[in-house]
Amino acid sequence: SANNHILNSLIRKFFVETFSYDLFFIRISALFAQILFIVYAYRFCRLLFQNRWWRLCIFFILNVESPLVFQFWGLSRGYALAAAFMMTSIYYLLRYYKERRLSLLSFSFGAAILSVLSNFALINFYIAVSGVVISFWIFSGNAEIKKKYFSKELLAMFISTAVLALLITKPLIMLHGDGELTFLGHKGFFKDTVFTLA
Repeated sequence: SANNHILNSLIRKFFVETFSYDLFFIRISALFAQILFIVYAYRFCRLLFQNRWWRLCIFFILNVESPLVFQFWGLSRGYALAAAFMMTSIYYLLRYYKERRLSLLSFSFGAAILSVLSNFALINFYIAVSGVVISFWIFSGNAEIKKKYFSKELLAMFISTAVLALLITKPLIMLHGDGELTFLGHKGFFKDTVFTLA
């Protein structure tokens, strides 16, 4: 089902079956996601801003502007995990361009894959991360950097894309077969999404 956010479902299933069908264990993935989001949002702000007041201000905005992600949607969905892994991926991507260590780029792609597994709509984010890597190479004026790093970046992108394809191809084929990629649900967008929200 398009409403089954795979990574969230697997985490919830593990904790509910291992411990109990308690609200805490049902929501544990959202709690983990919020902690991860807070940690990487702060690290992201610390990476970008030297001034501590700007850092705290942007950190505050990042955490206040998306309350629904960690409350209403977090109960049985993967939105909270998706946001947390997306923030993690952005942080490691920025660090990669500062430090040029391939492991950081690998962490960025890994977190982007986890964000897609948390919510298939974030395939757009994964494509954007790949687009940044390619764009940086195209528009970078430094020929030495291009020569030294691009083949490694391309390899990391190819491997992570292959891993992502292996993980999501079968579920996407099943969703397409059920018509959910066309109609965004079993009974249509308005009935499954708009009326549910209302």
